[in-house]
Amino acid sequence: MDDHHLRGVPTLAGRPAPASPSRWSDPTLRLVLACGVLGLLLLAVVLGASDLLPAAIGRRVAHNSEALALALLVVALLAPAARRAGAGAGASARTTYLLVACGLALAGTVLLEVPAASVRTLNEPVLTAAALALCLATPWPLTAVRSVGLLAALVILLGHRASPVVQQAETLVGLVVAALVAVVLPGLVRAPRRDGDARATPGPARAPVLVATLVLLPLVWAVLRPQDPDGLAGYLARGNEASWGWAVAVLVLLVPGEVHGRAGGRPGGRPGGRPEGGALG
Repeated sequence: MDDHHLRGVPTLAGRPAPASPSRWSDPTLRLVLACGVLGLLLLAVVLGASDLLPAAIGRRVAHNSEALALALLVVALLAPAARRAGAGAGASARTTYLLVACGLALAGTVLLEVPAASVRTLNEPVLTAAALALCLATPWPLTAVRSVGLLAALVILLGHRASPVVQQAETLVGLVVAALVAVVLPGLVRAPRRDGDARATPGPARAPVLVATLVLLPLVWAVLRPQDPDGLAGYLARGNEASWGWAVAVLVLLVPGEVHGRAGGRPGGRPGGRPEGGALG
């Protein structure tokens, strides 16, 4: 008798046989599909093919290529599968993140010299991702992300009228937002030390508030910008795509079932992700 006929049939233990999971419930598949959609939209912008999309969608995609690029890069760096591998690989994983950071930094520098504006503008999300990868290469990724974000905030506060700072608005705003994410959802940045480490739980309940904040704040800066175009509000309005890119990345990373060690428990562990019998290491 196949699994289809066994669904809901009591077993010898008096419990119904579990239903076979749908392939769409596989978090890795959902993650790959989300990255594929982001990648295709970004490719359409880079190749100048956004006109092939419906007019309203094409315009928004073309005007938000940096947000798409940042979301794609952040998801690739912080995907739970990659972070689990990083937790187990130790120094070798940190070396990998360091090499990725160097490659992204080089790519961001090269993009600054590309004549095509639709491609050149992508240097900012790439440099943001380079800084994030460098933080992940340290033994203390949470502290590193928060510290870099604080430094970026100071640079913005003190130098938001300086030309080099203005040119990298989305890079610096992206790093500030990264620090905010590390504070509100630390589990997205900190790899679990072992399966069931409750400290790796990102607190999905906070995610809607964070995403709403990241979506709405740029709209506030846009409203305030005409009153002070060269001031702080005007500067932050320049970095709006960094906020939206992080919002998309958080949504993708917090798809139900996609977060490692999320609240609600794991097989063989207590609810909330705490391992059986023993203090957290």
